[in-house]
Amino acid sequence: RDLNAAWERMFHRRRADLVDTSGLNNGVWSQQTDRAALINALDSTGTIVHTEVWMCRGEGLSNILVVVTGRTITLEDESLLILAYEDVTETRRIEAEIRSLNATLEQRVQD
Repeated sequence: RDLNAAWERMFHRRRADLVDTSGLNNGVWSQQTDRAALINALDSTGTIVHTEVWMCRGEGLSNILVVVTGRTITLEDESLLILAYEDVTETRRIEAEIRSLNATLEQRVQD
């Protein structure tokens, strides 16, 4: 298990604190059911494609909504998992705000 500097910046967590820990108890997953679903997808297809999950950042910081994409690969007889995370928290907030504004405008037009 390993992670890179971009992951550390996104989640405000140190690599040294998480390497060789389990997602079951390291506090990264907001919902263990999301983790289980991703593991099931990897077990059945070997890939995860644009899956949105809430994850926990460092202490005292709000959770973030991320899109996870990844796959398992075999390198020199070792199975490796490569995952990419994209923070879409702000994007989804703005989209919700636009939908709300549109609904308000539609209501005003009908009135």
